[in-house]
Amino acid sequence: MSEAPVMNESQVEQIIGVLTQQEQQLRTNISETVSEIDAIRELKKNKMSKALIHIGRNVMVKATISSDDTVGVAVGANVIIEKSLDDTLNFLESRIKNIEIALTRIMIQQDGMKNALLASKKRQANSADSTASGK
Repeated sequence: MSEAPVMNESQVEQIIGVLTQQEQQLRTNISETVSEIDAIRELKKNKMSKALIHIGRNVMVKATISSDDTVGVAVGANVIIEKSLDDTLNFLESRIKNIEIALTRIMIQQDGMKNALLASKKRQANSADSTASGK
C-alpha cells in the first residue's frame, strides 16, 4: 500500500484558501437561489407584478410581468428550458440541496486540512523543542 504524499505547510494553506473560496461561492449560490425561490413564489401569488429586469451587464428596465405560469430556467451549457412555476420551485429547491451537500463536503475537507496543518505545526514545535534540549 502506498503512502499519501506529504504536503508542506504552504501547500496545505493554499488548499485551505481554495476550499474557502469554494465555500464562499457555494454560500453565494445558495443565497441567490433562495432569492430566486422568493421571486417565483411572489409571481405565483401576484399574477401581475412590477419588477426590474436585468437586460445587460449593468442595465435594468422596469417591466410589468403578467405571468403565464411558466418561466425560463437555465439548466447549464447555455440551455434554457421553459418550466411551470411549481416545477421551477422544485428544481431550485433540489439545487439548494445539492449545493448544501457540496458545501458539507468542502467543510469536511477544510477541517481535515486545518487538522493536518495543526499537526504539522505541532510536529515542528516538538522537533524544535527536542533539538533545543539536546535530545
